[in-house]
Amino acid sequence: MKALRSLSVCVILLLIICSSYAGTNFAMNIANGEVVYKRTFKVQADFTDEDAFALLQNWFNSDASKFTCQNTEGPKSSCKNKIEIESAFNNPQPLQSLDPSSGRMSGRGLLKYYGNAASTIGVLYMEYYLQIEVNGHQVTATISKMKYHHYNQRTYTAKPIYAWQGGKPLDSADKLANLLASDQSETRDIIEVGNFLNETAEKLFNDLGLFLQTKRVLSENN
Repeated sequence: MKALRSLSVCVILLLIICSSYAGTNFAMNIANGEVVYKRTFKVQADFTDEDAFALLQNWFNSDASKFTCQNTEGPKSSCKNKIEIESAFNNPQPLQSLDPSSGRMSGRGLLKYYGNAASTIGVLYMEYYLQIEVNGHQVTATISKMKYHHYNQRTYTAKPIYAWQGGKPLDSADKLANLLASDQSETRDIIEVGNFLNETAEKLFNDLGLFLQTKRVLSENN
């Protein structure tokens, strides 16, 4: 019964989140304990995979700020804990690895989510990795390996995530999928986190698509 209930919670969450994007090919997927986003772009046939691979490195390195986003301005604080956390999550060079032989590259991203005064969420620092694979005149971008770290907004100390209705709190740090598929997943606080993830991932993929289009390598069959 517990497994069935967990499955139904996941289904409800996905329906709520994905309803904001009905009519598009964009959606969050929770599978094998991971939150995954994926988008595929077709490249013109006369543009080689090697050329596309080299071009995509430029996209990664053109603007590091697109890999570090937040939903709103957080409260002003200069406490020691915040300074240390900001330093630990600093992401000045998102591109992490290159493997030309397999046509793959990987970069790191960071999302910051600040809850409002009525939210059970303080501040979430959410890490993710974006893998891009170039193969057969296709560019496949996948966001995965998403984790969260939850802190008190005032003191920036690690804090479990409590629910208004009580019960066992969620760990202060865990896989993001465990937050989105938890017993709290149907609450407004968690749904808003999911919506922020959807919006940010879609914006990043759209930026990649626009880059390919601007460079005139995007196929008309997308």
